[in-house]
Amino acid sequence: MSAVRFEVDPACLTGGAAEGSLVHSDVVGARGTMDAAGCGASAFGDAGAVGAVGEACAAWSGALGALGEAIGQLHTNLDAAARAYALTDATVIDP
Repeated sequence: MSAVRFEVDPACLTGGAAEGSLVHSDVVGARGTMDAAGCGASAFGDAGAVGAVGEACAAWSGALGALGEAIGQLHTNLDAAARAYALTDATVIDP
């Protein structure tokens, strides 16, 4: 059985983590915008429209919140992996 070898570029993981952080911020901002739109639903004046817009905004806000959380975890995991691989390269792997 031959040995399996794979290489990881910690800088790519760090770059992915940084991009994930930016996307996370954008999603959190979009959620805030959606929350504000839901709060402004009363401007429609019609009770049915107010309820429908409010419910739609709440659903989108919930989905954006879940997406933001997932992206935040991805950012955290990529950053941790980059640090772990860099430490392994620096302390375990022979040059």
